Amino acid sequence: MPDHSHPLRGRRIVVTRAGEAGRRFAARLRELGAEPIICPAIAIVPPDDFAPLDAALAALDRFNWLTFTSANAVVAVLDRLPIARGGAARPSALRVGVVGPATADALAAAGWQADAIPPVHTAEALVAALGAVASSRILFPASEIARPTLAEGLRARGAHVTVVTAYRTIAAPLAVQGALLAQLRDGAIDAITFTSPSTVQGSAPLLAAIRQSHRAPAIGCVGPITAAAAREAGLTVSAVATDHSEAGLLATLLDHFNAIPIAGMEFDPLVQ
Repeated sequence: MPDHSHPLRGRRIVVTRAGEAGRRFAARLRELGAEPIICPAIAIVPPDDFAPLDAALAALDRFNWLTFTSANAVVAVLDRLPIARGGAARPSALRVGVVGPATADALAAAGWQADAIPPVHTAEALVAALGAVASSRILFPASEIARPTLAEGLRARGAHVTVVTAYRTIAAPLAVQGALLAQLRDGAIDAITFTSPSTVQGSAPLLAAIRQSHRAPAIGCVGPITAAAAREAGLTVSAVATDHSEAGLLATLLDHFNAIPIAGMEFDPLVQ
């Protein structure tokens, strides 16, 4: 008889997302009966040089828009504002656009409110959400490996975009993933979840073990961009969330395993 209260009971699912977001996602999986295995594929570290970020933040009054495509960038900017500007106050005329609710929540934690949040949590949708931006000055603090989509899309609309590195995304130490390799080769893992192309790229040891496995795990991706990165890495993608969020990824895992979702299941969106 299906376990309606724990529809993923017994499933061993790897979480490759780092930090609080990864721990939160693991907790959601545990609530559904799964055995989450947290194995961060990436680590978030400061930029090699704070000077470009500090200079941009010192001149924040000169920008019309500040845009964020991840909560990591929000945290990095808010942590650096007191150093670069002597305080964390938001310029009165500055508008802020974010890629999704999770990024908006990180902003709200500092008392800032987002002015634009697209209904679809992608950079492409954020470009549209900002509306008419011709001649606007826009600051985009991001990872050094951030996709150029947002900046290129805004420039195509006539905006003047300044891109600065707010943080770096690096591969996690190999030792973090080492304990999983034998389990993957033995077919003891049911699924691996990826929430960004960087989590795929930072999982090289795991990818090799998957290819050697006699029972490859299901590969679950938060959206088509992450899925494309997984396929490029040689993986067969099993499930792609149509809603690019934590709830969407959970829903697609439930569907893949033919599990029964809990009525009214709602979770916070993932950081994109």
